[in-house]
Amino acid sequence: MIFENLFPRPKKIIAREQAAFHIVEQFTWSCSFASAGIEQRLNEMGGRAVFGTAERRSVIIQEHAAFSTVSIPETMRPEAYRLKIDTDGVLIEAATSHGAYNGVSTLTQIVRLAKGKPIPSVEIIDWPDVKLRAFHIALANGDAPSIDRFIRLIRTLADLKYNAVVIEYDNRFPWESHPKIAHRNAYTKEQLHRLIQTAEDHFIETIPLLDSLGHAEPYLVHNEYAHLRELPDQTHEMCPQHPGSLALMKELWTEVLAIHKNSRYAHITGDEVFRMGAFCPKCAEHAANGTLAKLFTGYYAALSRWIIAQGKTPMMWDDMLWKYPEDLAAFPRNVVLTAWCYYGLEAQRWKFRFGDINPEGDCSPERMALFDDYWKTDTPGEYQRYPMFRFFIDKGFTVMGSTAASASGSPCSMPRPRERFLNCMSYAETISANGGTGIINTFWSAPGTAEEAWPGIAACADFAWHSRDEAFERFAERFTGSTLTNGAVSADRLLRFDDSLNRRHPGFFSGFDELHWPAVPPHSADAAWHGGDGSAYDAFLCLAERFMAIDGTLWKTNAALAQNAIGNGADTAIDIAPAANSSAADCMARGAIPFTFDHGAIVARGVHFTVPDSRGAGRSIITVCGNDPRIDCTPKPIPVNAAFDTVFFLTTAHYAGSGITLAVMTAEYDDGTSAALPFISGVNTDDWWGKPAILGKGICAWMGMVEDTPIFAFLSWWQNPHPEKKIVSIRLSSPQKDTDKPRLIVLGVTGRKNTKSSMKKNDMPKVRTELDKAAIDLDILQRDYAAACSQIMAADEAVTTAAFAFARKKKSVDSLRNSIL
Repeated sequence: MIFENLFPRPKKIIAREQAAFHIVEQFTWSCSFASAGIEQRLNEMGGRAVFGTAERRSVIIQEHAAFSTVSIPETMRPEAYRLKIDTDGVLIEAATSHGAYNGVSTLTQIVRLAKGKPIPSVEIIDWPDVKLRAFHIALANGDAPSIDRFIRLIRTLADLKYNAVVIEYDNRFPWESHPKIAHRNAYTKEQLHRLIQTAEDHFIETIPLLDSLGHAEPYLVHNEYAHLRELPDQTHEMCPQHPGSLALMKELWTEVLAIHKNSRYAHITGDEVFRMGAFCPKCAEHAANGTLAKLFTGYYAALSRWIIAQGKTPMMWDDMLWKYPEDLAAFPRNVVLTAWCYYGLEAQRWKFRFGDINPEGDCSPERMALFDDYWKTDTPGEYQRYPMFRFFIDKGFTVMGSTAASASGSPCSMPRPRERFLNCMSYAETISANGGTGIINTFWSAPGTAEEAWPGIAACADFAWHSRDEAFERFAERFTGSTLTNGAVSADRLLRFDDSLNRRHPGFFSGFDELHWPAVPPHSADAAWHGGDGSAYDAFLCLAERFMAIDGTLWKTNAALAQNAIGNGADTAIDIAPAANSSAADCMARGAIPFTFDHGAIVARGVHFTVPDSRGAGRSIITVCGNDPRIDCTPKPIPVNAAFDTVFFLTTAHYAGSGITLAVMTAEYDDGTSAALPFISGVNTDDWWGKPAILGKGICAWMGMVEDTPIFAFLSWWQNPHPEKKIVSIRLSSPQKDTDKPRLIVLGVTGRKNTKSSMKKNDMPKVRTELDKAAIDLDILQRDYAAACSQIMAADEAVTTAAFAFARKKKSVDSLRNSIL
C-alpha cells in the first residue's frame, strides 16, 4: 500500500515480498551529482554524506545514462530515474541531477509513509508524461504568501514533481521605475532572489507573468495611469492603441526579466480582453468594423516580438485567439499558447461553450465551421474534450494546457475536490495523447489559501506525471493516505464533504425537500496543523465542514420561511411577452456569457410558471436596466386583468451588488390606484453567478451551469395589499439611469388566488433561536479561520477575502431575521 499511495503515482512499480530494508535515523549516503537540493533532502531525512569507498553507504545515487531497459521517451529521460530498495540498501540511478532529485523525492515519500517500519523491497522505474508541469499563483487575488511560506510551498511542489511555477506578480513586484504600482507588502528583490534560487535548487523553473490589456487593475487603479484606460471610469482594461500601454509594459518587463535571468519563458497573459462591451473612440472604430481581432493581435504580436528580443519565449492565454480568430494566420507561431479550461468531463458544459448562442458571435456559422471538427462527435450528446487545445496544435502553435486547482462556484472557500480532480485528470490525458508541451495548474487564491486547494494541486501533479484514467474514489483513498500526513481525513470523509458542495442535477427545484447545498456534519474535533502544506488541508477541512453545517441550517430556514410565505393556491401564469425586450443572447450586460434557461411549463418551489423559449433572436425576457443600445429599455406594461392574493416572479440579476435596488414593480389597479415592490439584491433576488444567495423574501429556484460555474434564478413574491382589486397591469422600471448595469432579468410571472400559509405562529420562536445560534457560530468560525491562516503565515488579504464569505452569510442571517419580524 505504501507504493500504491505515492504522489505522483510512478510508472512502473515492481514490489517484492523479500526481506525489507530499514533506514535508520543516521544513515549514510553518496551522490555522484553536485546538487544542493539533493543534499538538502537527504540531510533532512537524517542522512550523512560519505565520500570515498571506505565506509558502507545506505543510499547510493549515481549517474547512469542507460539505467533502464524500459522504453522511456527521449524528451522525458532527463527527469527519469530508477529507484531500487533491497536488503543491501537504496540505489537511485538517473541520467541527470534532475532525475536523481526525483528519485530522492520518491524515496522521501516512501520513508514518510513507512512511519519508521521496514520498507519492502521494490524497484521503481519512473518518468513523466508531460514535460513542463507548472503551478501558477496570482499574488494580487487574495493570498500572497510570505516569502518563507512561498519557499515552503516551492519545496512541497518539488516533492510532487512540479518543475515550474508561474508567478503572476500583479502589484507584488518591487517596481523601481513605477513605484506607485508596488503594493505595500510587495516582495523585495533580495527576497525574490532567495525564492528563485530555492526553486532552481529544487529543479523548479520560475516563469514570470504580467497582466497587460485585460485585468490591468493593479496599474490603472492609480490616477497616474488613468490616461491608459480603455474607458476613463473603468480600471479593467488598457487601451491597446495608446502608445503608453506598450511602453509601460516594456518598462515593467525589463525589471522582471532582470530578476528572472534563467527563465526560458515570460507569460504575457492576453486573456479576457474587450469584456466591457464599450471602447474608446479609436478602438470603437475596430468594434464597428469587425476588426477587433487585428486590434488584439497587433498589440500582442508587438509585445511578443519585444519579449523574444530579450531572449525569452512568450507565453499567452488562448481564449481571445479563438474568440476572435480572424487574424490567426498572421499571429506569430513562436508564442506558446496556454489553453485554459477549468472543467472536465461534463457534456453539457462543452455544448454550452461551443454550441449555444453567444452574443459576440463565437458560434456564428463561420466559427462553427472552424471549430466543429474539434468538439463534435458522431454520437448525439457526446463531445470531444478540450477542443481548442487540439485546434491550436493543428494551426501550428506550441500549446500547453491549463487547469485550475481552485475555481469559482464553491459555497465555501474550499474548491470542490471531485471537480478539480476531473479537470486535472482529463486535461492531462488530452495533453499527453496529443503531444502537448506542458500543463499549468492555476491557483487564483480568491477566496481561500493554497492549502485549501490541495486536492487540485495534488491531482495535477499526479496525472501530468502519469496520465491514466482513475476513479475519484480511488484518488481520494490515495490522496488522504499519502498527501495528508496525520490521518485525520479519511477518503469517506472527503467524499462526503465533496457531496456537500455539489448539486449534480441542475434544473428547477419543484418543492422544498431539496437543500441546495446539503450540509455534511462537521468533524468532531478540529485537526491540528502539522507543518506541511498538504497536512494543513486537514485543519481547513474542519473549518469548511463547520461552515457548511451553518450553511445547511440557513438553507433549511430559508426553505421553511419561503414555504410559509408561498403557501399554496390556484396559479395563473401571466404572459410577459408584451413587455419582453430581450433574449438569452442579450439579456445580460454587454460582453457577458449568455444566460441559457429552461422553458415551457415548469414548477418552481410549488409555483406554476409558463416560461417562454429565450433562444434565438425573439423577445422573450424582460431586462430592466437604465440603458442598453441593443434593447428597448422603455418600461412597458404586462397585462394582468385579474385579482390575485400573491404575484410571483422568477428573476435573476447581473452585476447585482449587495443591497442594490435593481428595479421597481408597480401594480396598477382598476380603480386608478397603485402599489409598488422594489427588487433588491440580497433581499428578493440576486446575481446569477457563482453562489446562490439566501434571501429573506425569496428563494433560489433554479440552477444551471456555465462552463465550470453554477448560475441561478430566484423565486420571489409580492403579497398584494388589495387582493380584492383587479390588477390591470404590472410595469417594471429601473432606478438606474444611463447605465447597462446592474440589471434585473425577469423570466416569468404568475398570479395566485386563495393563498394559504403553512407555518404556525408558535414555530417562529424556534426559527429565531436557530438564527441567533447561527450568527454566534459564524463569529466563532471566522475567528478560527483567521487563526488557521495565521498558523500558515497566510497574507492578511487572505483573511480579508474570506471575510466577504462570512459577511455574506451574516447578511443572510439578518435577512431571514427581518423576514419573520
